Amino acid sequence: MRANIEATHGVIFAERAMIILGATLGRDLAHHLVEEAAQRSISEGRKLVEVRGEMLPGLDSPEAYLGVAEALRIRLVTETRSP
Repeated sequence: MRANIEATHGVIFAERAMIILGATLGRDLAHHLVEEAAQRSISEGRKLVEVRGEMLPGLDSPEAYLGVAEALRIRLVTETRSP
C-alpha cells in the first residue's frame, strides 16, 4: 500500500489538502493552490508536500488520514465485548 501511495508522489492526498486549506482560505483558492501543486508534483516527479514546502506538515502520512476510524474501532470492540 505504501508503495502505491509513494508512486503518486503524494498527489493521492490532494483532496485532504483541499479540505484542510479550504477551511481557512476558502474552497476556490484552496482548489487552485492544490491543483497547481499537484500538477507540479506530477510534472517534476516530486512529492506534493515538497512542492508546497511545509504548507501542510504531515500531509503524506496515511496514519493521519484515518479520520474517526480508530474511535469506531474502539467502539466496536467495546460493544462486542460487553455482555
